[in-house]
Amino acid sequence: ELFIFTGDYFERGLENAHVAKFLMRIMKQPNVILLEGNHELYMFQYANGEEIRCREFRNVTAVEFDNSDINKKDLRVLYRKLRQQVAYQYGNKKVMVTHGGLSTFPYELTKVPLQQVIRGVGDYNTDIDAIFSENVMKLEQELNDGVEHYQVHGHRNLMYVDTISDRSINLEGGVDNGEFLRIAVLSKDGWNDVEIQNTVFNPKYKRKVINEGTTVEEMVDILRHNHLVKERDNGN
Repeated sequence: ELFIFTGDYFERGLENAHVAKFLMRIMKQPNVILLEGNHELYMFQYANGEEIRCREFRNVTAVEFDNSDINKKDLRVLYRKLRQQVAYQYGNKKVMVTHGGLSTFPYELTKVPLQQVIRGVGDYNTDIDAIFSENVMKLEQELNDGVEHYQVHGHRNLMYVDTISDRSINLEGGVDNGEFLRIAVLSKDGWNDVEIQNTVFNPKYKRKVINEGTTVEEMVDILRHNHLVKERDNGN
């Protein structure tokens, strides 16, 4: 079996050091591929002694690494094992796997910017699963060779789509919010999905609903942990 991990291994829970050690144990296995997510950039910055351009990583994940027996050299080795995308064919299914999610199946991978591969096409509000499915359905009609095209990605899911949606498979299941780690399994019988609920998480990250009883402090916390909101320190 081939195991492909789709990135954002860090700053997604309370056990970052444990995750790093797990990845280091499996990274050299011949049937394991580790893809790079946008949060691995902060791990690279930490491992190289650079300024970490993410306050939460700097204040939480980096401290966790500092208090563990993980050294920065091992993290640098781990980062060098990361790939940005992988494409393969299984039976009549061609599969593109990235962290960010693309808008169509690229036949010329070298022309796709790595920024899009890692952070995805569009932004968090882009319904990339619907766009990809529509585009590859048109592609398949043009090719008419019986091959089905799929993508697997993580990174974003503001539309709260199910794991398997037409030709786009979304693995972002809110695991850091106490929701689900999503796994997509492709076998000779087709696609199947597995969801494992996370029971080890910080309650402050649990998905919150804004209502009349929401306090100012709670609202600030919700905004602070929203992917669409960027916080800037004005020095006051």
